[in-house]
Amino acid sequence: MRSYQWNESLIKVELRPFGAFLWLAYGIEVWVDQRRFLPTVDYVGFTTHTNFEIERRDGSRVSGVVRTLAPIWFLPRTKCSITINQEIIARDTFLLRRWYLSYLAWFLLGLFLLMALFGFLMFVLLIYYLQQRT
Repeated sequence: MRSYQWNESLIKVELRPFGAFLWLAYGIEVWVDQRRFLPTVDYVGFTTHTNFEIERRDGSRVSGVVRTLAPIWFLPRTKCSITINQEIIARDTFLLRRWYLSYLAWFLLGLFLLMALFGFLMFVLLIYYLQQRT
């Protein structure tokens, strides 16, 4: 988790896994002054963004966004930019905390798909041989 300071507000940003959906395997979670903001999916490019709000001392609210700049698919890291009030305050690269689990999950998914394909082929061959016997 990385922290950034902006006008006396502490912004904590972390790359975290969210669910098992392949199109949103990871997302940027943002904490601003004890409030948690979760990511949403951009419709193009398999990237995510997290909108957040910062309350100033005078009571006004300022909106910000943490946007991933590249798709998060196989590699457990991504580049992102932190924008507040349409001004980029930071660009950084985030690495998943337990990056080896990402590779393990992709390996298990590939193994499962290969086993399913093998089972389907065996089923088709079984039906074919049963039809040949009759």
